[in-house]
Amino acid sequence: MTRSGRVTRLAMLAVVLTAASIAAAFARPGEGDGASARAEHVAHLLGYLDADYARFGSGERAELLAMAAEAGRLAQGLTRSPDLGKGVADVAALVERSAPSTEVHARVASLREAIFVDDHIDPSPRATPDVFHGRSLYEQHCASCHGSTGRADTLLAATLRPHPANFCEPLFGAALSPYDVTTAIRFGVDGTPMAPVSVLGEQDRWDVAFYVLGLRHAGDVAEEVPSFTPSELARVTDDQLSDALFAAGIGGANLPATLNALRRQKAFEGPREEPIAVARRQLDAGRAAIVRGDRPAALDVVLSAGSARSAVAARDVALAGKLSAAFARLADLLRSPAPPGQVLDVIGTTLGLLSYAEHATHVGRGGNDTTPLASAWPVEAAVRPPTATATAEGPGTPCSAPGFGPGPQLRSSEGGLAFDVTHDCMFPGNDQLEVVLNVRQQARPTRAQVDALLRSALAQVRSAAGGRMPELTHISAVSADGRTPYGRLELDADEGPEGELAVLLQIPFDPAEWASMFAASHSRGSPGSEATFEEVRSEVAVRIPLVELGADRGSGHAAVARAAIQVFPWLFDFYPPRTDVQAVTLTGVWKGRPAITIHVADLRTFLSMDPWPIRERMAAAGIPIEPDAARTPEQEVTLGREYARALAKLPKGSVVLDRAVSAN
Repeated sequence: MTRSGRVTRLAMLAVVLTAASIAAAFARPGEGDGASARAEHVAHLLGYLDADYARFGSGERAELLAMAAEAGRLAQGLTRSPDLGKGVADVAALVERSAPSTEVHARVASLREAIFVDDHIDPSPRATPDVFHGRSLYEQHCASCHGSTGRADTLLAATLRPHPANFCEPLFGAALSPYDVTTAIRFGVDGTPMAPVSVLGEQDRWDVAFYVLGLRHAGDVAEEVPSFTPSELARVTDDQLSDALFAAGIGGANLPATLNALRRQKAFEGPREEPIAVARRQLDAGRAAIVRGDRPAALDVVLSAGSARSAVAARDVALAGKLSAAFARLADLLRSPAPPGQVLDVIGTTLGLLSYAEHATHVGRGGNDTTPLASAWPVEAAVRPPTATATAEGPGTPCSAPGFGPGPQLRSSEGGLAFDVTHDCMFPGNDQLEVVLNVRQQARPTRAQVDALLRSALAQVRSAAGGRMPELTHISAVSADGRTPYGRLELDADEGPEGELAVLLQIPFDPAEWASMFAASHSRGSPGSEATFEEVRSEVAVRIPLVELGADRGSGHAAVARAAIQVFPWLFDFYPPRTDVQAVTLTGVWKGRPAITIHVADLRTFLSMDPWPIRERMAAAGIPIEPDAARTPEQEVTLGREYARALAKLPKGSVVLDRAVSAN
């Protein structure tokens, strides 16, 4: 396994002791640990495989297949999950034929969910995490390698192969959940210095894991945040949490501050008693009951979660009605023989609706009392502020620790961004180079400028290094004050002739750039589609060529429904956008004429159509929603009706139909 792949998802918590103390303190979990432990170990391996495959594809086929083989060995004889071995074999077959990463992810996700349900494994803490205890354990077992701020910039880290994870590194930090950290602690990572830490108990692991996730969230915290429970936060990555927050209407500059508050504050606070917070806890208790196989208990807590509906009704009657319908549907499912996976999906959808209601109505969005927890975190910010006055034209700032040295001198390229080098550190043994470039200009640069800056710096490093390129090179670009990350470049020189290069740009997409990317991503399903940014109206406008509707489609309703089938899925991909622009106008063009035009003003308008339940219902019915997917005539009619009902919920004038099209 490559060094980058080893640390991408699990962000290994390497504990380096003497050989004797390692043998005494740690032991690899074996079959004697019980069937549930083996099943969870399989889930751990599958999650690791999924993350590596998503990043590296089949380029590491041998390592991925070896991982699948180990998972298959552990799955043998697990009577509560009798089909797990076959499922693991299916994953191996997908890797063998270089299947799309989305296909591998879907299969792994279903297997992991089945493991949790079949073996009654709840991937969440039993008690509220203790940040001070987590910090104490982290400093005792992890800081010698990962550093007090999680940056893995210690002398001991420089001696390890592969290098310990930098938890503040955005390339893999956003793909890490607290649960991932607990399984890394429990099972270790084969082929790395990370051995199972058997001296830590279950709650110890959770305390450390939540503390680790907080390390990468220095910065301003939002004053009001949704009432996510520690159980919910335990199971999601920052990427997933960001998507959930945006779906609740929290975007733009509020998004990172809300993430900071959730990871550093709310994860460690006791339960809140506002109506929606209580309802969230009850729903999460219902989820836990489903996982442990207690369906009656799940029904009891769902039926008792009614206080949120009445509280929301005082602010938004229509939204309260949606909550009532969601809870009623969930209760009906729990009374039926619906499979656990379907019930868990609906619980997740209902939690999302609660998040939206909480944000939209301000019912139960508590403020932060940051004083008690603030002292638990290192003082250093997530991105180092300037620590020296050396410029790009002068020598870089060396590391202060003994044994470390300065990296190569870097200069601004002609016509490129001017910068100051505020951190320039070569680890001992030419192992790793860490560089931080502070961009001088006050205005935010473009993504293209930052990309050019990072690649120019890498070219200078290559030229200076000659044949002794550092094994790992990390170059970060930040704002002049050091507080805003612009981009990050990572090169693993061991991987192939040119090394394995990854560039992450953290600057939000320019609206026009986003529109271009949005259209390009759909060109396969809708050839000839185009998207532009309308600056005056501050919205993205998309033109989509419709396939020939044909006279055999019958009534005007059928023709309109068919057009909606081709246009509506674009909305699922537009929200959440990667910019603060939330307005979109979609125009389906038939024979050169605008057959159907849909205008959605913002995220709240989109959610007013209840779009996500459509996907849920279609998935349950086995009806694909992709515009070019094969469907039976009956499925076509069902899907068209769903979209027509959704569009009817938009404000008057949002949908415009061409008369000629509606008449065919």
